[in-house]
Amino acid sequence: MALHAEAEEFLSRPLERRMAIPLRVEVYTRLTEAIRAGVFPESSLMPSESEIGAALGVSRTVVREAMLLLAEDGFVNSVRGVGRVVSGRLPETGLEKLRPFEEASGDAGRLRRTQHRAEPASADFVASGLGLAPNEPTWLFESVILNGSTPSALLQEHLPGGAVLRRLSPELAEAIEQDTGAGSSALRTLLDALGARLGPAQSRLSVGAVGASRGAVLGLDATAPVLIITQTLECSGRPIYLAKILVDTAAMTPTIVQAL
Repeated sequence: MALHAEAEEFLSRPLERRMAIPLRVEVYTRLTEAIRAGVFPESSLMPSESEIGAALGVSRTVVREAMLLLAEDGFVNSVRGVGRVVSGRLPETGLEKLRPFEEASGDAGRLRRTQHRAEPASADFVASGLGLAPNEPTWLFESVILNGSTPSALLQEHLPGGAVLRRLSPELAEAIEQDTGAGSSALRTLLDALGARLGPAQSRLSVGAVGASRGAVLGLDATAPVLIITQTLECSGRPIYLAKILVDTAAMTPTIVQAL
């Protein structure tokens, strides 16, 4: 089947080709965006690997690897004698699986970076969460999650300084330092670079007042209540990631998908 005009236009946009992120993941991300946007409707037949590869400017092998990821996450099914078909029910997004918050926020989630800086010393919360001494350096990534054009959550991510990251992956350390993934969270860069080496992870939920400075970013009064999600992630037995997410539940309600 030939690509229809909308699919051709959607897929032909240049891939970001971000440092430390495998090309198959870039292709996977583009295809999930196309599926969720309805470019490839539910229960429809996906184009062939060759057609997708030609539109994206990548090899069939890369597309095949991306398709395997799509199948693992429930976006497509393989039908013998037919090909790959978009699932009739797309996977729910929520907090039950560790994923970047902009992705767990559903179709409307979009991220805008507001701060990216090296911190020469750490606050107690950050130092204890990352297993560092207070005088050790860290990275701060602050981003606003938008629901359409409305700020709905504030994401503050903390990672150890470059020496710790360089021991894990020089490419990852450079990607964090240069913020090459500015259109997505630092967690997305970590997941794409280290993958199966990461874990375990934990999220703690609480409720509190947003405060004056954070409220100003979200357009809320200082006393406005927000859902607070504190995330931690380990790699090779040591903490590598700490995040605090403040969610305006009037603009966004995170879900937890449960199974019996």
